[in-house]
Amino acid sequence: MYDTRDNKIRRVIADNVQRINGVWNARSVTIMNLVTNRLSNMSIVSINFGVKIDPELLTQRALTDTAFRERHLEALRAQAK
Repeated sequence: MYDTRDNKIRRVIADNVQRINGVWNARSVTIMNLVTNRLSNMSIVSINFGVKIDPELLTQRALTDTAFRERHLEALRAQAK
């Protein structure tokens, strides 16, 4: 990733790439901040495909209204079981 002056600021490293249900997925993603020399790692433990997501979950309200968001997330969690 680059800033507006074309200086490198972050590097994303995808690791443990696997093909699951015909879709390539990185099971581990590391983001290195080249400015502060810090890094973050995200490890994907499980993946669910074919989950039906209510479009209401993808609105600004879902970002600010915790109760609203949790109702929708409960439906997603039920599908994942």
